[in-house]
Amino acid sequence: MKLPISPSVKKITIVGNIAAGKTKLSLQLSKRLNIPVTHVDAIQFDSQLNIVNLEHTRNTLKQAEQQEAWIIDGQGPLEMFENRFKLADQIIFIDLPVYMNFILLTYRLLKSIFSPRKELPPGSRELSWNHIKKQYRTTWIIHKKMRPELIRMLRRKEFCEKVMTLTKLGAY
Repeated sequence: MKLPISPSVKKITIVGNIAAGKTKLSLQLSKRLNIPVTHVDAIQFDSQLNIVNLEHTRNTLKQAEQQEAWIIDGQGPLEMFENRFKLADQIIFIDLPVYMNFILLTYRLLKSIFSPRKELPPGSRELSWNHIKKQYRTTWIIHKKMRPELIRMLRRKEFCEKVMTLTKLGAY
């Protein structure tokens, strides 16, 4: 299914839990609309999948947000959401049930045995035990803590008309 996004939309942000399909959707939209994608994971982590200097992430995201057209795939620092949402023409919130995020994360980790994710820094390996534990724990924390804040923010009058919420796998 193709999402009903107007060709006049030039700035898109896609947020949601781990393994929700943000990258897949951002790449589809990038191809369809001819808009460059910034993958937050690629700038937020080093090749060992440790979080890099927060100022580097902030600066890189600010540079992306200053472009004429962009798709930003992922979260990044929470304090940057409000400005990104203001700048965006379209906000896509992928809000799957948490059990589905766990299933998709498991699938993604198994798939990474044979095909590392291209949106991660070169040389990244997701299959260390510590990283796997961190991914599952973070999925739960995002669902319990960040998701309610995102919903609260996205319901604000200034954002609600820009928001497209996807609640089913395959809705995109």
